[in-house]
Amino acid sequence: MKVQGALVFVAAIVATALFGVAASGAPGLAGADGCGGIDSAEALFPAAESVGFDARSGIERLATSAEQGRPCGRWATTYTGHGGAPASSRVEVDVFWSRADALSRWKVIGLRSVELFADGARLATTEQYEVDAAGHVIARESLLISVLGNVFVVSDGRWPSGVTPAIQDEVRIHRRIHAAMHRASAGIARPNDRLLVLDRRAGQYQYWYGPRPRWPWGDALDAFGLPTRFSENGTLCRVSWAESGVTVEFASSRPRPCADEQLDGAEWHGLSLYGERWHDVRGLRVGDTVARVHKMYPRTRFVRSRGKRWLALRWVRNEPRIIRLAVATRAGRVTSIEVPATWDED
Repeated sequence: MKVQGALVFVAAIVATALFGVAASGAPGLAGADGCGGIDSAEALFPAAESVGFDARSGIERLATSAEQGRPCGRWATTYTGHGGAPASSRVEVDVFWSRADALSRWKVIGLRSVELFADGARLATTEQYEVDAAGHVIARESLLISVLGNVFVVSDGRWPSGVTPAIQDEVRIHRRIHAAMHRASAGIARPNDRLLVLDRRAGQYQYWYGPRPRWPWGDALDAFGLPTRFSENGTLCRVSWAESGVTVEFASSRPRPCADEQLDGAEWHGLSLYGERWHDVRGLRVGDTVARVHKMYPRTRFVRSRGKRWLALRWVRNEPRIIRLAVATRAGRVTSIEVPATWDED
């Protein structure tokens, strides 16, 4: 489902207001893996009444183990009572060194019923029955796990026989935790030097990791926040961030490429940098004259492909038809810096 304008959050995050960590070292911020000085996660857990439960126990800090990956800290609490019924849900929040560590914990548990959100969060649920010696059902048990950024959340609910499990309220706990992460990061400007390092990064967006990107969609959300525009063309989805002045193209193998479930597994397929102050390592900038571009890249040539006309600056060695870097121009000036995935000149 497309989650826009509702609970859509930045998949980055865990920052100063929440953990007392400087933004430059906050886990979850793109390009800044690490644990910093995390000492509390109490602000993450929602009040009991806000998620349909009657009470919430005190928040306890749990011991960490290297067997869990690279944990920075673990906290847990238990929600009890649901409309007077003797239900309970124990919720644990694990903050890891990096998103990769959090995803490793997700894979260990391995639930298959997965819901994906536009912020890059993923949530999975399952239920099972507890029976007595006579085989009678005495309770239903629920297990929910979610990952957003470098934070892993797991909740274990118990609903006695005769009590209808309110799984939606357990889901609400997870999404409230995600919302708290978002609020904690909202006041912190994500640093963006607007520098393009070809085949490495565009600002904070590390779009290329060797032969394949690590997680193109999630990394783009980490770097630029909530998208402002989606457009589809076949199996390609173009996603724009107006404030950052960037458009990233994602390629899927199925129709509806802008659907959350497609974006989550999509491949990076090029980007366009059109905002002010975008520049590359040679000093090329949006707004430069074509004459200045020729001085920095003497071997430039105009190319046309797929209905577009660009000024090509760099191409694959010994493959001059495959463009690696180009600029779009209008009235003799650069309007955008273009980094295609693979672009064959007509």
